[in-house]
Amino acid sequence: MLMQAPVVPMSFLRAKPIGVMQMIDQGEQDDKIIAVHADDPEFRDYDDINQLPKHRLAEIRRYNLWKEAYAAVLPTVSGFHCDTTHLAISLCLPLCRQPAVLSAALL
Repeated sequence: MLMQAPVVPMSFLRAKPIGVMQMIDQGEQDDKIIAVHADDPEFRDYDDINQLPKHRLAEIRRYNLWKEAYAAVLPTVSGFHCDTTHLAISLCLPLCRQPAVLSAALL
């Protein structure tokens, strides 16, 4: 989530999804939902990922590639999109409701 201030672990924040970064990791689709903090004055007015400055998109791309670089096969970013955000979230919701996924995410 894009925001200015640091966050205390286990905090609840209001997020506003603005787009999806489409990635391929180890041959499988691994999309990342890009959101802004809904109450952050610097980011709350963004409604579409295409409104972000180009350098911010480059930072997001670099960070996610760095984070995933431990894998044997390096991931690739195929693009940033706003029009697929709701679809990506709707596909993830059933998985998030499964106890095994929730407990793994909390580790």
